[in-house]
Amino acid sequence: MGLMTYMALVAADVVIVPVQTEPPDAMGVALLLSTVQKIQRRLNPQLRVGGILPTRYNGRQSVDREVLHHLIQSTAGTAIVLEPIPESAVYGNAAWSGAIAVDASPKAKAIGPYVRLCSALASETPLPMALLNLDDDVQDDEDTEKTEGRRSRA
Repeated sequence: MGLMTYMALVAADVVIVPVQTEPPDAMGVALLLSTVQKIQRRLNPQLRVGGILPTRYNGRQSVDREVLHHLIQSTAGTAIVLEPIPESAVYGNAAWSGAIAVDASPKAKAIGPYVRLCSALASETPLPMALLNLDDDVQDDEDTEKTEGRRSRA
């Protein structure tokens, strides 16, 4: 972690930790949470973790679901895992055009989690948490395979 990031944590009241839903990225969360605890003990006792924010999430990918599940389990009691931000071209397109994604594509489904998170932060209401049911996603994939199988036989 760089000096600027460290000093930002010393000055902050709340930190939201963005993490891509990739295994190497998720493994770094424990190290960052440990650093936050050290800063709380030594320099900034008011600092708290607002949540872990999974990004570039694709619920159809088993690795993304597994990483989300791992984050929920590994941070239980330490930090909440927030509603994941889906992977979408909306963000890249907005950045390319020099705009904010919410302004560039306000009706895009991928923008919803950011809007809900910002609304909760602004109104000081509970932040939207991640919900994960591994069986539902697997069942959806199985239903799709069954439907496609029936179509190919017809």
